[in-house]
Amino acid sequence: MTPTLYSTPDNPIPGNHTTGFFEGVGKRAIRYAIFKSDTPVAKGTVVLLQGRNESIEKYAETIGELTARGLWVATFDWRGQA
Repeated sequence: MTPTLYSTPDNPIPGNHTTGFFEGVGKRAIRYAIFKSDTPVAKGTVVLLQGRNESIEKYAETIGELTARGLWVATFDWRGQA
């Protein structure tokens, strides 16, 4: 399984990211993404936890704003939400 983030013209995915899967309960694959800022040293890391029935892509604009401020963002899709 290849971890993929889906971009749209109205909601582009910010660059400089790493994606993958980790194993959850019942050996279910949970998709995650880490977005890095372009600054040499991050000011901090935000753990972004979405609401019910939402995915990483919904927060692309927010992630872009946070990384532009020098923060890294770590997020994942809740089980059953990807």
